[in-house]
Amino acid sequence: MNYSDRYLRQIASYSIIDVMLTDVAIRIQLSPTDYQLAVDHYHAINEWLERDDSPVKGQVHDFYPQGGFAIGATVARHSTDDEFDIDVVADINYRPNIDPEVALATLHDAIRGERGSRYYLRKHNRLLIGSN
Repeated sequence: MNYSDRYLRQIASYSIIDVMLTDVAIRIQLSPTDYQLAVDHYHAINEWLERDDSPVKGQVHDFYPQGGFAIGATVARHSTDDEFDIDVVADINYRPNIDPEVALATLHDAIRGERGSRYYLRKHNRLLIGSN
């Protein structure tokens, strides 16, 4: 085989492990469709927290992606439930002496919404609260 093309020469020099790892990396990346869905969900939850009847309306100081989504390394579904994780941080202007349980419950209520709303019956909403 003629390897006069510099890219073919480079590919031919890869080990089997390099090729296998590259294949895995390509397969676990989000598809363009799933990436756009993740972006849409990110914006939807931010808008949901700021809706008129939200207990945190006007208190979300900052809202930004974290983890794999923030660095462009979100991986494709790893189970059969057609879901993938998007980690976000919501910097909420709670009063300084708020009980952490009250802060968490308020955020949970803001996401859950009223009976019949889009997230009310969602069981997979996971909230992790951190403090500085």
